[in-house]
Amino acid sequence: MKKMKVILYMLVFLLVLVLTSCATNNNKILTIDDVTTAITDEGIEMKEIERNPRNIFQLDLNGVAPNVYTIQDNELTIYVFENETERQKGMDEFKERLGSATIDTDKFTYEINNVVLFYVYTADTIDEKMESVINKLSS
Repeated sequence: MKKMKVILYMLVFLLVLVLTSCATNNNKILTIDDVTTAITDEGIEMKEIERNPRNIFQLDLNGVAPNVYTIQDNELTIYVFENETERQKGMDEFKERLGSATIDTDKFTYEINNVVLFYVYTADTIDEKMESVINKLSS
């Protein structure tokens, strides 16, 4: 009977360990290299540019300075936070700074694990390649 309890406890422990590792995998901490590689792997050409400190999409958020790029006529701003909690604090700060401005930020904002992407594009909808990048980073 004692041996059965030990085996049962071990099975429960292994089940918890497996479930925890699966959940952790979905919340992978991304790096700037992960993001830029996903973009270039889709054949998207991007060029790093200097930040405009007066652009609402390029401000320091929660102590994080963004990397800013141009993709054709579009602008991509990438924030890489330490974790999802810090990312959420950064987004709270962004919303606070935005105040009552009437900018449709939801259209341009993508939150993926510890990363925030502001992809400001001129077309009516996001292009397929960039949508593919966002989906790959999210999975």
